Amino acid sequence: MDPSIYLARMARRRGVPFRNARRLRPLVDRALLTPEPIRSRLLDLVDRTLSREADRILERQEEESEREDRNLHAIGRLLHRWSPPPGFDAGWLAGERDDPQLPGASDE
Repeated sequence: MDPSIYLARMARRRGVPFRNARRLRPLVDRALLTPEPIRSRLLDLVDRTLSREADRILERQEEESEREDRNLHAIGRLLHRWSPPPGFDAGWLAGERDDPQLPGASDE
């Protein structure tokens, strides 16, 4: 079996992008050329490494999501205290106009 295909399948099963798994290719090459039981041990090592990589990816995604939530909450608190200045035309926000009308601009 082709080592790249084998590694791609292992990575897909763990939910790891192939670009993150590519560095393990030499170990898979070696494993596929080695007799049992060493082959199984090397492939188990690759699988555990991919599992840890999947955990790291999930952790980064959760941290990013939490950071985005904090940012949205901070922006929301600022916007809820905001009052439009006199002459502000918010009709375009409600879909009543196609474009924003700046104060002082003419309706030509």
